[in-house]
Amino acid sequence: SSTITGRSTIKKGINYLTMKKEDRKNIKSQFKGGKIIEMDIVSLEPRILCKFNEFEFIEDVYTHVSDLLNVNNIYRKKIKLGLLAIIYGASYNTVKKLSGLNSKECQKIKEYFKIDELKNILKKEIAKKSKIENMYGRPIFNSSALINHFIQSSAADCAQLAFMQY
Repeated sequence: SSTITGRSTIKKGINYLTMKKEDRKNIKSQFKGGKIIEMDIVSLEPRILCKFNEFEFIEDVYTHVSDLLNVNNIYRKKIKLGLLAIIYGASYNTVKKLSGLNSKECQKIKEYFKIDELKNILKKEIAKKSKIENMYGRPIFNSSALINHFIQSSAADCAQLAFMQY
């Protein structure tokens, strides 16, 4: 796994993480009576940000953002790309190329999810303690890409806990 975020890294063999959905269906267990179980936690990284911001439960984060912006004409996939790009600090120009969202829409998303506030909290934490802690208390000692590391490591820990409880 990644030493900073805890996300899985495929070092050899089939990269299941990037495999097309139709190809994943063809994977079979090598054990008699064995099963392959897939768990997909929908919109995990945006949901981590929603939880951090103490938002009420949102059924579908991307539809919620579409409604927030009143841009139902933009495909859900494009909203997903735009939202993730904004969360991880892409320029509005890059977000526009990925999603078609304009600067005003990007700013609205950024304000709604309190991206700048989170960045300031994490900057203060790293300056004070030489580390940040993700939402599960795991320390991160890398001072670059603070929001990325905070959200990705929190999501990785959340997924690990979900697998352990299954």
